[in-house]
Amino acid sequence: MYAIRIALLVLALLINGACYQLSAQHASDDAFFRGVVVDAVSGDSIPFVSIDSYRPDQHWTGASDFDGAFMVRLPKNWLFVEVKATGYRTERFVVDLRSGWLELRVALQPVGQ
Repeated sequence: MYAIRIALLVLALLINGACYQLSAQHASDDAFFRGVVVDAVSGDSIPFVSIDSYRPDQHWTGASDFDGAFMVRLPKNWLFVEVKATGYRTERFVVDLRSGWLELRVALQPVGQ
């Protein structure tokens, strides 16, 4: 009985290690895009802004939090980004996430300004 417990423990550790290795390998293909969205006139943060990222074959979506901050996990690559909020002009730009990390301050222009 003791030998079976040891064998199961070793098997569980091996499976856990293999899963961790696969997870770490997959994580190295990911990049983090974070920042804050603000009003271009007042400088105040804008909550709950839609942040869409595109490649020709894929689409990701995210949103800023109550303080206008956001962090999106995306693949390391060039991506098109669209940031939009009600009452503001939509901002569209390209980001290079090949380094694995990008931090931006996105200023949205109020409509009518």
